[in-house]
Amino acid sequence: MAKCLVWLLLSLWAGGGATLVRHGRMESHGLWQTVDRMWRWMLGTNKVQVEFFVMSKCPDAKACEDSFLPVLQDLRSLVDLKFTYIGNVEGQEVECMHGPSECEGDKQRLCIQQVASVEHLITFAECQDRNQSAIAGNGKACAVEGAFLKEDLDDCVKKDGDKLLKASVQRASDLFVKTSCTVWLANEAFC
Repeated sequence: MAKCLVWLLLSLWAGGGATLVRHGRMESHGLWQTVDRMWRWMLGTNKVQVEFFVMSKCPDAKACEDSFLPVLQDLRSLVDLKFTYIGNVEGQEVECMHGPSECEGDKQRLCIQQVASVEHLITFAECQDRNQSAIAGNGKACAVEGAFLKEDLDDCVKKDGDKLLKASVQRASDLFVKTSCTVWLANEAFC
């Protein structure tokens, strides 16, 4: 029952009557949509699947993450969190809208995401977001803040980073997600 209450509160706060401003447009989600999603979640998994489709250096992504991540940190035992990145796959290469340092920062977060608890992933993401212009240069310091060894982060980025980023960008493309920040709850577009 506590999970249902938390889901309802998160849903009502985030979408049921809350108005979001994205790219100069106001968007609102109705209470009945929220109740329907809550009901489907109660009948399904134990944790709410929360997925952010973002570009790590995008100002809209920062605003979105600054709003939602503190709430998700409080609800960390009730959610599974995932970051998926928006970019372009050109052959074997991935291009990021805000340049190569954005791609590198995306790889860092994807590496942390593979091994981190929700709590530590959020800590890492919030650290990166504090100085978006410093992404990917702030990755090692953020890894330490998130309780990771910076050497492990470097190893993962070098070994698996390209593969992780390509798969992530391909997922966003396959789902036709092009707007940073798009949030999915329970595997459905939410806002």
